[in-house]
Amino acid sequence: GYLELLSQLTKVGGYSKQKYEAHFDAMRAMTGCHYVVVIEDTEIAKVVANATLLVEKKFIHGAVNRGRIEDVVVDKDYRKLHLGSFLLEFLTVLSKELGCYKVTLDCKPEMVGFYQKYGYSNEGQVFLTQRYHD
Repeated sequence: GYLELLSQLTKVGGYSKQKYEAHFDAMRAMTGCHYVVVIEDTEIAKVVANATLLVEKKFIHGAVNRGRIEDVVVDKDYRKLHLGSFLLEFLTVLSKELGCYKVTLDCKPEMVGFYQKYGYSNEGQVFLTQRYHD
């Protein structure tokens, strides 16, 4: 159900189980880069929330790390239970523990208020995108 959960956030699909497993193995091999955190409803064995922290090694600021939070999503039937808050707080603390000098994320305009409650701010930055696929 992991991909089903991600599909509530963005377009996911169209690949085989073998491609999924190969991609997962490649991500796991990059130790210290990907921290995927999920919350599972153990009564029904269903992943109901997800967030990922990506850690980038930098040469600036004394060769420290930069964190980026991605893929924050809570299953539509589990929203308003503060699961997103838990994931965001956990990954924010983890980024500090991993020596990140900053952690960033981007979100839809309607979600800005949610992230601001946890200390995230715009800082006047503009994020530009060049998209190759939907």
